[in-house]
Amino acid sequence: MSRVVSMWFIITLFLVHPLAPADEVKMEEIIITATKTSHPPEDTPIPAAVVDGKEMKRRNALNAGEALGYLTGIRFDTNFAPMTRDALRIQGLPSKYTLILLDGGRITGRYPLTLIPADVIERIEVVKGPSSVLYGSDAVGGVCNIITKSPSHRPSLNGIFSYGSYGSKIFSLTHSYSFGRVGYLISTAVHRLKGEGEINWCNAENLLVKLKWGKGEQGIWTLRGGFQGVKLALKKERKFDLGLEGDLDLPGLPKLTLKYHSIFYRDEVRVGGAPKPTL
Repeated sequence: MSRVVSMWFIITLFLVHPLAPADEVKMEEIIITATKTSHPPEDTPIPAAVVDGKEMKRRNALNAGEALGYLTGIRFDTNFAPMTRDALRIQGLPSKYTLILLDGGRITGRYPLTLIPADVIERIEVVKGPSSVLYGSDAVGGVCNIITKSPSHRPSLNGIFSYGSYGSKIFSLTHSYSFGRVGYLISTAVHRLKGEGEINWCNAENLLVKLKWGKGEQGIWTLRGGFQGVKLALKKERKFDLGLEGDLDLPGLPKLTLKYHSIFYRDEVRVGGAPKPTL
């Protein structure tokens, strides 16, 4: 295991469109993860911690992993061993008992939280303690839900570059814009690490695309897709995920919310240094 100490550099560019609205509406803060329904923080029956954009900026957090690092009862370890993965521990339990969600969808396999830039995160909700009734047996320790931002009203381009020990380099670029009823957010991140020794290196890439259609708070449909690739000395993982969520208004019926999430996952392992994948 190695701890990376980073020097970072951030570039932010805002391109102002003459037709873009000057003011944005500030919505009331709500928590969803604790009960799978919307509640104000003071009315949530299960205690939950929320890390929003202001807090991440105050802590100079560059990604989701760093944003979680200062919360009490939570430990995030970045591991670069040949066949291991990052570990998010809640309440001291092993990481296999912590469920990580991205926009409410499960994350499987190795998913470096350091590859989710702070630029795309609206907030992170963390529920400590057993949540197996709602989420299953892999949520005994707790649940971490990373909620991404909606497309911005004004064109924006944000870039982050960090360099740290063991030759660690992380670069991310995020672009977002809305026009009419359509908005999009595109984010990509690349991580290169030489590591300590010949087999402790890591190459990882992440791509996130989010499309939003609708107007106001009614009839909004969101399509999110992503690709994550991680290559270690003895292991390679590739994953595609797709999520769809929207409101369906039918005459004479209450509003229905439809959700769909699917994951396509491929994992290759070389046991004993075999030249070809053995698992």
